[in-house]
Amino acid sequence: MSTEYVIIYGACGALGNALTIAFKAASYKIIGIDISASPSADHPIPVDISLPPAELAAQISTSITTILKPNTTTDENQPAKVHAVMNVAGGWQGGNVGVDHFVGLAEMSWKQSVQTSLIAAMLAGRFLKEGGLLILTGAMPALHPTPTMIGYGMAKASVHHLVSSLAASDSGMPKGSKAMAILPITLDTPTNRKTMPSADPSTWTPLPDLAAKILAWTQSPSSVPNGTLYIVKTVDGVTTYPHVAY
Repeated sequence: MSTEYVIIYGACGALGNALTIAFKAASYKIIGIDISASPSADHPIPVDISLPPAELAAQISTSITTILKPNTTTDENQPAKVHAVMNVAGGWQGGNVGVDHFVGLAEMSWKQSVQTSLIAAMLAGRFLKEGGLLILTGAMPALHPTPTMIGYGMAKASVHHLVSSLAASDSGMPKGSKAMAILPITLDTPTNRKTMPSADPSTWTPLPDLAAKILAWTQSPSSVPNGTLYIVKTVDGVTTYPHVAY
C-alpha cells in the first residue's frame, strides 16, 4: 500500500495540531509547515516569515520536493503527489482606520491569511494529486462588512475570492482536484478560552469535530462541490456546515 501524504500549513496552531492528530490516526504522513518545527508532523518544515513571499514559497517547495522524491515509484524525476493541501495558518487583528498601526495590522493579516493561502495554492498546483483537495481558511464575518477589523476582513475576503478562482477553469489546479474553504465563527481553542472567559462555549466549535469533518472531506472529495465555502457553525454544542456562494 502506497504512503498517503497531506500538507498542513499552520501545523503548530491549535487547529493544525488537531488535524495532525486526526490524519495521523488515519495513517496519513504529515508534512507540517509553520514558523517553528511541528513536533507531531512526520516531516516538519519550519519557515522564516520575514523572507519575501516568493523566496519563502520557493524554499517550501524545495523542501517538499526533497521529502516526496524518495517516495516516487513511476518517474525518478517527478516527486510523489499528496492527497490534500490544507492551510489553517492565520490570526486575528482588529482595528478600524482610526487606530494606531492600522496599516501594519492589515499587513499582518495579509501575511497570515493571504500569503499563506497563496503559497498553499502554489503547493497544490505542484504537489496535489489529480482528484485531490485544497482546503483554505476564510471567515464567516468576511462575508459582510467588517468595520472594526478592516484588515482582517479584507484578508479573509481575499481567501474567499482565491477559492472561487481556483475552482474555475484555467486556474492551473490538477485535473479533477477541488478547492474549498472553511469559514469558522469561533473555534474552541485555549487562546479563546483565556481571552473570552465569559463567552458561551456551547457556540464554539470543538477542534476534534472540525478536524474529523475535514478528514471526511479529504477522504471523499467527490462530496465537495468545487469552490464551496463552508460556514462552521456550532449551536448548543452541535456543529453544522452550511455552504454559501461567493
